[in-house]
Amino acid sequence: MAPDQQLAIIIQAGCNDQHETLGSTVLLYGRPEFGRPNMIEDCLVPLVAMIRGLYPAAKFPDVKIGVMTPIARWWPANAKAANGQLMNEWGNAQFSAYANWLTILGNPQSIGVDAVWDSRRDAALDCRKAATVTLNSTVYQADRTHLMANGYVHHLGRGATALLDRFWA
Repeated sequence: MAPDQQLAIIIQAGCNDQHETLGSTVLLYGRPEFGRPNMIEDCLVPLVAMIRGLYPAAKFPDVKIGVMTPIARWWPANAKAANGQLMNEWGNAQFSAYANWLTILGNPQSIGVDAVWDSRRDAALDCRKAATVTLNSTVYQADRTHLMANGYVHHLGRGATALLDRFWA
C-alpha cells in the first residue's frame, strides 16, 4: 500500500469472542475495570496493535480503523456463562459494557481506533434488547444469532457506511 492511499479497516468483533467461552471456565468481561480477560484489552487491543504495526499512523495517515460494537445475540435457553449466569443475560450485558467503554470520548483513540459505530443505535441490533430483537426474522436468521441479508444490508451495512462517511466526508 502506498502512503497516500486510503484504507479503512472496520472491525465488527465481540460476538464470537464471547460465544467461544461457552462451556469453558473462562469468563470474558466487557470492559477492563470489570476484570480479565476482557473484550477490550484481550481481544480488541491486540488486533488493533497488529493492524497499527502493519500500518503505523505516522507513515499511513489515511489508514483508518473503525469498530462496530457487538450486535444482539441469542444462545440456547439453558446456556450458562462460567459464573452460572445465563449466557443470554451475561453475554449481551458484556456486549453493552464493551460498547459503553468504546463510546467514552478518548477511549477508542487511546488504543488506536479512529471511530466507533454503536450498534445499539439501531433498534434491530440493540444487545440490551436481545430477547426481543433477535426474534425479528427479517433481520435475524432462525438461530437468533446470525443476520439475514436484510440485517447485513439495511442494518449492519448502515453502520459501516457511517464509519466510512466519518473517515472521508
